[in-house]
Amino acid sequence: MIFNALCERGCKQRLSILKMLAEGPKTTKQLSLGLKGRPSGYAQIYSYLRLLQDCRLIYKKGKLWYIEDDVKKILPSILDPKTLKLYLAGTSTALKVLQSLPFQFPYLLSAGHYWNGKFRLPRELKFASEIFVDSGAQQFYRYFNGLDYPYSAIEYVDFAVNLGANLIATLDLPLDILTPRGLDVKAGLKKTVDYGVNIYEYAEKLGISNKVVPVLQGFDDASQWLECLDLYKDHGIQSDIWGIGSLCMTKSIKLVSSVIQQLRNELEEKKLHVFGLALNALKKVFKFIDSFDTSAWVYWAKMDGAVFVWDPLRKRFIQLQARDGKRYDTLSLMRINIQAIFSMVEDLNICKNA
Repeated sequence: MIFNALCERGCKQRLSILKMLAEGPKTTKQLSLGLKGRPSGYAQIYSYLRLLQDCRLIYKKGKLWYIEDDVKKILPSILDPKTLKLYLAGTSTALKVLQSLPFQFPYLLSAGHYWNGKFRLPRELKFASEIFVDSGAQQFYRYFNGLDYPYSAIEYVDFAVNLGANLIATLDLPLDILTPRGLDVKAGLKKTVDYGVNIYEYAEKLGISNKVVPVLQGFDDASQWLECLDLYKDHGIQSDIWGIGSLCMTKSIKLVSSVIQQLRNELEEKKLHVFGLALNALKKVFKFIDSFDTSAWVYWAKMDGAVFVWDPLRKRFIQLQARDGKRYDTLSLMRINIQAIFSMVEDLNICKNA
């Protein structure tokens, strides 16, 4: 009912009426003054009030209009809806698909793909409405030993600045990869925070510390991510956005839910971004996060010739394999998968603000 009342002609005025009534009951004269600055035009005001009343959003008692209590509770989410943001990730041939799309969207760029002794800038990224630069740890720690990045904090931040990045994730250690190789969790957390401090110090010199997203790490228990957060706080690191790493490889949705919900409780109104969140885990945690990134649209098209179909009832993807194997080119399958993922995000955003 509230959707119908606010999605017709005059919706701005009706929304203004709800905002005024949320502050306290008002007479028709007071509402008219609030809308037009003068006590006239009652016929139009009454048409707005009657529609809101018919939709059971407001009611009249004596000469005063009141907003319904349940509407007052959800009004903040209408005025400032909590929107789940998707960053598409992909490189190489996937960039051809991204460049072919007729609209812009947020893009996650992994720095590791552009390092070969020094950073090289990628081809034009005109498709990106904003750019979130990730450290590129996944590219290096799958193949190399040691805890050092091949590039310094200064080289990494300079690369992101030259790209015109909107957000820059701190360098971090992917404990889901390194702990099974023998890295002690506490040592990994300390090194991750040390990297983060170095990034912050250089970003502060450049006056762009507000773009830095500190990445929280852990391995197999939510307390480890919370410990990482405490280490950042010990160094005085604060941020409006926090990244959550090392959840992309786990098959435990229970762990994913535990980590995200506990960090949400701890960080309250701060924004949370989850790196590489599995789509089957997303439906369990989407109400607790603000953004995520995915390259699933690339992986399944390349590996299995699969396309996604979003089922809004069960909140899951149905994967269909293209008939006759390679009858359909991979780029076309990727493009179809992007559309399905956008449909998923649109549907989840409706649920997030319901």
